[in-house]
Amino acid sequence: MIQDMYQLIHGKCFYFEKETKNFLDASENCKKKGGRLYEPKNGSELKNIAKIAHDVIRQLAWIGILDSATGAPGGAIEGTYVYDSNGQNIKFTLPWYTYGQQAYSCIEVYTQPNIQGKVFNEHCSRIRSSICEL
Repeated sequence: MIQDMYQLIHGKCFYFEKETKNFLDASENCKKKGGRLYEPKNGSELKNIAKIAHDVIRQLAWIGILDSATGAPGGAIEGTYVYDSNGQNIKFTLPWYTYGQQAYSCIEVYTQPNIQGKVFNEHCSRIRSSICEL
């Protein structure tokens, strides 16, 4: 049901996009809805949103965090993560899935129980669901 894809959580509207897209298309899709890919402010918030998202998105979802080296002109450091919307560094330690970091640039979050809220970096061309904040 489309209304289940929209949720008001702590005063913010979220859209849980079940249709899968690559990172760039997912980001553009959120912009068309008047928002952006979800940009968590801390690990507990990320876990909570991932738990809620699980009812719509059963596995992985793009969120609005990138490796700062993604398309950045010189000086960007691999493994430093920034928000997609403004390029600002994130201010918390990402809760990595046990496999740890890979040399890819886009961040996805797991919504499945037992690993909800854990993140993994993946190639941006992969097809995933996404979480928008509006």
